Amino acid sequence: RILPPAWEHARHYGFDVYLHYGIGPDFTVFACPARMNNQPCPICDERQRLSALGQEEPANELRATFRLMTYIIDRKEPDKGAQIWMMPMTIDRELIALCQDSRTGEVLWLDDPENGYDIEFTRTGEGLTTKYTGIRIARSPSPVNDPSALDYIAAHPLPECVVMTDAATMAKTLEGTKFGEERNASRNSTQPAAAAPASASKPAAAPPAQPAARQPVPSRTTRSAPVPAPAPAAAQSAARAEAQFNAAMDALALYDLGIPDTVADADLPRAVAQALGEAIAEFPDLAGLA
Repeated sequence: RILPPAWEHARHYGFDVYLHYGIGPDFTVFACPARMNNQPCPICDERQRLSALGQEEPANELRATFRLMTYIIDRKEPDKGAQIWMMPMTIDRELIALCQDSRTGEVLWLDDPENGYDIEFTRTGEGLTTKYTGIRIARSPSPVNDPSALDYIAAHPLPECVVMTDAATMAKTLEGTKFGEERNASRNSTQPAAAAPASASKPAAAPPAQPAARQPVPSRTTRSAPVPAPAPAAAQSAARAEAQFNAAMDALALYDLGIPDTVADADLPRAVAQALGEAIAEFPDLAGLA
């Protein structure tokens, strides 16, 4: 059950955060100071350095991923009270579509504490292989039935729960980051399923248990474009095309807009362009980034 926002000027039940996942030997999660507060971020600086060297795969691993920081109650474990869930953007978009009747325009206010609606889905996999399917909204409204949870979120608004780590600590942790197949294999096999992200840490006083950090679903957005070796006369044009393609991939990765694995390499540029076009149609603010 999604709980309502409890901070001033909130426009949605969730708070936007940008997270760097899997940093250092312990795969630490950091809130991105550049995306969150327009402050220097050593991880973003390293990503730009790697990208400038043409090392796109390790650079993509350092990107800041968007998540919707949301208070929820797990109906299977209601005694845990209010918990923080890092909701992927794809789920939020689907819920927004589902909660409005296309014929009448009536809106189901999911986060209403008295007459809101529970949501259900099936979660499979762990870590980078986590997937959510069968998202649906309960047919009937119901109350939250937990005054203490509502009191807690009012006392601990989500923006105040974000931990911004100092740049020196982030840089030191980044030094232990390994790239390539060895790092990917280690992350898939050792990352705990119930590790709460650092940006979602709550104050030490009376913290409720937190749910598992939802890791990004691996997608084709992390792949590099298959670019053939260009002839000398076409080298500059090919380099420009590759840079444009990688920028498009970054935009898709940032907003969690995956490309199906069934798309062949030869069709990947067209699929990326189509996905960006659909995203811009739904979210005009993406136009500049794309």
